[in-house]
This record gives sequence, structure tokens and C-alpha cells, in this order.
Amino acid sequence: MISFIIKKLELLILTLFILTIILFWVHVRITGTETDSIIPEYWNYAVRLITLNFGNSSVSGMPIVDEIKIFFPPTIELLLLSLISAFVVGVPLGIFGGLNHHSGSDKCIYTFCLLSTSIPVYWSSQILILRIYQSSAYHRKYLSALRCSQDDRFSDRGRTAYRRQEYHN
Repeated sequence: MISFIIKKLELLILTLFILTIILFWVHVRITGTETDSIIPEYWNYAVRLITLNFGNSSVSGMPIVDEIKIFFPPTIELLLLSLISAFVVGVPLGIFGGLNHHSGSDKCIYTFCLLSTSIPVYWSSQILILRIYQSSAYHRKYLSALRCSQDDRFSDRGRTAYRRQEYHN
């Protein structure tokens, strides 16, 4: 068991190393920077990644770590909501389909599950967001705070507020 875990950790380290090399190459190609010696530049790049110094966003000018702090809680909230809803819907449908094996309702459940897994998640999530957004109660209670934080962050008012907060800390 320990040898299995060690092999998986070795694969993880190798994968992360190859991924950082690819990302570094893309970064150098996009920015068009001239590198005299590639190994020290890559070493500095890897150290910045390990220390979570990702630089600033090219869109908002904010540090990327701060943007992650903004978007990570709603992402976790959506993750938990999707897991709970999948469990609440999937387990009863699975039990019902298993009890009525090869019946019409089992085939309908199977078709629904097959179609719902074949639709791309980004498309179905956009449709779900639009449907929830149309509901005024959900709009006022859950989505207004998220909408304001996203709109303000990219506006001049949001950038100014962010800079004021940065200087006061």
C-alpha cells in the first residue's frame, strides 16, 4: 500500500513538473520576453508558483491571489450545492429505477441520467443560472451579492475601493 502511494506521489510530482514547464513556455511565448538563460528563469518562475506569488491580473490589475479569494467561496458554494442536489435527486431515482428494473420508468430514468451527463456542464450551468436568476426571490437573496461583487470589481469604483482597502491594510 505504501509503495502504491509513493508511486502515485512520484507521478504527481512528475505531472506538476511537466505542467509548470509547459506553462512557463506559454508564458514566455505570450509575453515575448527574451530569456538569456532559461534554467534560472524557470527556477524563479517555479519559486513564485510555490510561494503563491502569481502576479497581477491583466484584466483588473489586482493580485491573482486576491481574485482567488474573491471567487473561491462562491465556487465552493456551487460545488456543495451541486453535490447535495445530485445526491438528493440521484439516490431516490437510483433506488426507484433499481426496484423497477426493465420497466418504462427505469428506461425514462436511465435516459434522463444519460442525457444529463452528456450535456456539457458549462452549458447546463449557464441555463440553470439563467433560470434561477429569473426567479426574483433567489435573485434578491442569493445572486445580488455575487453580481455586485463581480460588477464592482471590474468597474472604476470597485478598483478604487480595492486600492483604498489595499493602502489601509
